[in-house]
Amino acid sequence: MRRLGLLLLAVVFLSSCHTTSGLLRPPLPEGGSVVLYVHPFSEEAERIRFHISEVVAQRADGREFPLTLALSEFSAGTMGRQRLVAKGTVPPGSYTGLAFRAHDALLKGETGESALLVAEGFVPAPFSFEAHKDRSVLLEGTFRFAESIRDGFSFTPVFTLRRPERPIAALMGYVANYRSNDLTVFNKKTGQVVDVIQTGAGPRGIALDQVLRRAYVVLADEDAVDVIDVAQNETIHRIELAAGDRPQEPALTRDGRLLVTANRGSDTVSIIDTRSFIELERIRVDQGPNSVLIDSSGKRAYVFNTLSDTISIIDLTARTVTAKISTDAGPLRGQLNRREDKLYVIHERSSYLWVIGTSNLALQQRIRVGTGASSLKVHGTTDRIYLGKAHDAAVSVYQPGLDIPFDIFFAGAGVSAMAIDGEESNLYLVDPQTKTLRAVQIVGNRMVMEFDVGEDAYWVILMGEM
Repeated sequence: MRRLGLLLLAVVFLSSCHTTSGLLRPPLPEGGSVVLYVHPFSEEAERIRFHISEVVAQRADGREFPLTLALSEFSAGTMGRQRLVAKGTVPPGSYTGLAFRAHDALLKGETGESALLVAEGFVPAPFSFEAHKDRSVLLEGTFRFAESIRDGFSFTPVFTLRRPERPIAALMGYVANYRSNDLTVFNKKTGQVVDVIQTGAGPRGIALDQVLRRAYVVLADEDAVDVIDVAQNETIHRIELAAGDRPQEPALTRDGRLLVTANRGSDTVSIIDTRSFIELERIRVDQGPNSVLIDSSGKRAYVFNTLSDTISIIDLTARTVTAKISTDAGPLRGQLNRREDKLYVIHERSSYLWVIGTSNLALQQRIRVGTGASSLKVHGTTDRIYLGKAHDAAVSVYQPGLDIPFDIFFAGAGVSAMAIDGEESNLYLVDPQTKTLRAVQIVGNRMVMEFDVGEDAYWVILMGEM
């Protein structure tokens, strides 16, 4: 009995350790996802202000399934751009559309706003679609102002629905949303969200094969990598890693043959053949690998070990660690310049940006940038350095060799990741606090697009990225 009691205590202790560690997350809900984005208001609709209290998906058998509201107030101030309005998991099956319930409405006239009589109950927006397990259905809604105002004093919220047109693969961009377990797919030309792809638990980074049109999405909370066909926006394979790996930000060789994941949970990196989806090698590095950077030759990888304050240098041909660099506290991510003779490194717990020579792996310069650096991007043509912080609205721009920023622009509440579009010369900024992605024109620092993304947005990558 005493031995049994000790065994039970050990089980309870281990269970509590797993629970408090934060490594385990609740299982993903069964069913498919329905996501509703609504187009900006038309000019005439800017006169009205109303609130939506409920949105439900109506199944063909008459059952209704509520969606979670992301936006309830509809007005000129909130509907100046495409907005995420509602999202939820529904059982598989055939659906006849959505339905909306409003609870107040005000119409602006010559003498100010006047209250409208709001229709009771749900107002259907017919549109047939199929919900499938582990798949998302994205619907575009358009508010119909003229049809919603009746007799000048009553209000019935009328929306029309449709599926968005899918752009060619070359125009797509992807945002990985860690907490909502999905990818936001957008058209980088129009700045419109065109799809949402459900993933496994905890997408923590994406590597993109521009030739084969594949996206490799690392799943930190499932110890796996989802392989997505970019042309169809569908998951075509899953690569299973070892239990407890917790893979983080990956990298892909330029020829697309090797994928390297930073396995933060096991202090290793995995080298994966992307044709066979087989792990070719598992290499031990220092503690807490967070990110991988591969040079253009595909022969050298830099692994940023955040918990041990080092960078591991890996020869991808020999598949072995050949050198190690000691850095300031918490090396987080890195970028190479155009000639690849300089490596720029930001740190989680240091105020300095490091500049390291890649030929001798020696420190060349320390630039004081302040605490909280979280994202870094080097322009592939100008070598300008863009640095964002987790809790700072300012993005600083540095010229190579200088130790103070020559430009600063504001990007929202904070930036978790950045990408540069080589075709449009736009800088894309992920802001997890406001759940948005913004694109800023590099010449002139003018914001050219903004749209809503998912929960705890973490990563952005583009077709045609520099």
